Amino acid sequence: MDTKILVIDDSESMRNLISETLSKEGYAVDVASDGISAIRKIKNNPYDLITLDVEMPGLRGIEVLRIIKKIDMRIYVIMVTSIATIQTAINAIRQGAYDYITKPFDTDDMILSIKRALEQRRLFIENQQLMKHLQQMNEELEKKVLDRTRKLEESKRQLQVYATQLEKKHDELGVAYEELKELDRMKSEFITVASHELRTPLVAIQGYNSIMLKEKLGPLTERQQKGLLVSEANIARLSNIVKDILDIARIDEKKLSLKFKAVDIKNIIEQVIHEMTPLVDERNQEIYSLIKEFHPSAYIDENRIIQVLTNLIMNAIRFTPDNGKISLDAKLAGDSGPDKNFIKVSVIDTGIGIPEEYYGKIFDRFFEIQSSEYHSSGTTEFRSSGSGLGLSIVKGIIEEHGGRVEVVSNLSTGGVGSTFSFTVPVYSNG
Repeated sequence: MDTKILVIDDSESMRNLISETLSKEGYAVDVASDGISAIRKIKNNPYDLITLDVEMPGLRGIEVLRIIKKIDMRIYVIMVTSIATIQTAINAIRQGAYDYITKPFDTDDMILSIKRALEQRRLFIENQQLMKHLQQMNEELEKKVLDRTRKLEESKRQLQVYATQLEKKHDELGVAYEELKELDRMKSEFITVASHELRTPLVAIQGYNSIMLKEKLGPLTERQQKGLLVSEANIARLSNIVKDILDIARIDEKKLSLKFKAVDIKNIIEQVIHEMTPLVDERNQEIYSLIKEFHPSAYIDENRIIQVLTNLIMNAIRFTPDNGKISLDAKLAGDSGPDKNFIKVSVIDTGIGIPEEYYGKIFDRFFEIQSSEYHSSGTTEFRSSGSGLGLSIVKGIIEEHGGRVEVVSNLSTGGVGSTFSFTVPVYSNG
């Protein structure tokens, strides 16, 4: 847009001189001969700069200046004055005029003054726009800060609510934990008492059952003898369950009494194989040792490790089909790392196997993947799935020895069978 300048002067010659000079410089120039007509033009046209005569009839220049500044502060005004009215021009500058030129004036000086005024006007407008933009940004920032503060306050209130709820839950959990500990103590106490109370009548029943079977109380018919044999088998089974429950209670209470000594692991494996052979024969299964010779002695409680081996072999018998094979092996667990100075004993079967997702659960109490009745010979003993505590007891006993228990099945590679392994410490003379 072209720069528009209004020349206000009551002298026609002066108006023409200033107008022609500015037009040659490329400015769009308009003129007014008095203050009243000039004000009308200013109200209806946008001017960038005005040259204003100080002394005019009617409205004097200083009065016109005041009105101009009320109409538009962005219009820059240069006062045109004679030598006699310089003080008036200076007063006008104090009231908002940009500069003044004296009559007669040098055209170059006038043009220079006008260019400076227009440049100052441009900077003034840019500054106004920048200030407006900064003000908008500041308002937006204040709005965002207020909004963020409101959200933070809301989040703080929510956190306080959550903290209160969490504290309440923590207290409730603390109470529940104490109640659970008390219930666990009562459970362990009940199991111990109940197991002991069961063992006493069981011993008596077992004793009288044995006496009757030996016909010390009189002769028996064939049916009576069969009934007592069934009773004896179930008494033995119930006795084993009670024994398992007592063992679990002792393991829980860290009261499992162990008598450590140096033991030839090869000998006790062969002993357990010999004891389990009659049960294996009932299933037409085969059980044998893979150990050729084994020199290091194990530092163990012999009776408890025999219990571990018996439980693992019973488990293998239950879940290995008729005509299957069960083998036992023992070797040093490793030359370094956590297995150093440990013996690894394995019970290997050709049974139904265990899916890999159950490896971590198989030693939990009462956990069974599937009832053994689907993999048995049909006899009463092997159709039962036991108490569900055998493997849990195995884990507890081995961990009390400082060892670990693991299971690996061949199902993942398309084979059959499982290998249950446990580690026990090597005996050291030092």
